Amino acid sequence: IFVGGFVGVLIALLRSMLHTGIKDSAQIENELDLPVYATVPRSPIQESRIQMLKKKKSIPVLAVKNGEDIAVESLRSIRTTIHFSLANAKNNIISISGPAPEIGKSFICANLATILAQTGKIVLLIDADMRRGHMHKYFDADPTRGLADYLGAMGNMNINDITQDTPIKGLTFVSKGTTPGNTSELLLSPTFEQFLKQVSEQYDHVIIDSPPILAVTDGIIISRHCGLNLLVARYGKTPIREITMSTSRLQHSGQSVQG
Repeated sequence: IFVGGFVGVLIALLRSMLHTGIKDSAQIENELDLPVYATVPRSPIQESRIQMLKKKKSIPVLAVKNGEDIAVESLRSIRTTIHFSLANAKNNIISISGPAPEIGKSFICANLATILAQTGKIVLLIDADMRRGHMHKYFDADPTRGLADYLGAMGNMNINDITQDTPIKGLTFVSKGTTPGNTSELLLSPTFEQFLKQVSEQYDHVIIDSPPILAVTDGIIISRHCGLNLLVARYGKTPIREITMSTSRLQHSGQSVQG
């Protein structure tokens, strides 16, 4: 009994040491003084589809096929918060990023854009992760005709050449495009700033799936043009120090994280 109890406690301690990710949203609010807009529960349906992602060319958007899923209901709670946050923002562009890859930001972007479009808004969703983006799989879109191609053309392409309609009424999509070797330079170009200004006037909401902040500098460059910068953290995987480092890097570049 003694040995069994000792081994059990030892395993629990080891698991706690290995899983250093954040486990309580209150920790973010208390330590970083950042509001948590929503806590999105795990969706068993979505997890099964993620396994399909590696084998199939496309997967359905959860908010379309399973609108009553608990994860979708949690995302709906963000709509009101975004509405009031954008009232005092410099524009209607929302950047959603995270400290590291594979924390679910593309899932958040695709479903949040869908939910906003379902309320009658005209929404543009941009996959700005030109290195590893896979947002096109949610809409069965063309990944080789997108943002990178438009920026690489230096103003010689029309925005209509890269926007793609989706099955969701009111939602338009821009894929990552052909993977370039100089993504940071393309995002620093005046063409990118002009592109965002133009789409900001044409759409009610512009949502950008931004690259991870700590992995590359692209996310910091994008944040300069956005009225609302949000971060995604994953339960049990994202350490609090990564969120701290991400907010710190954005602040050093003159930007701030709203939540």
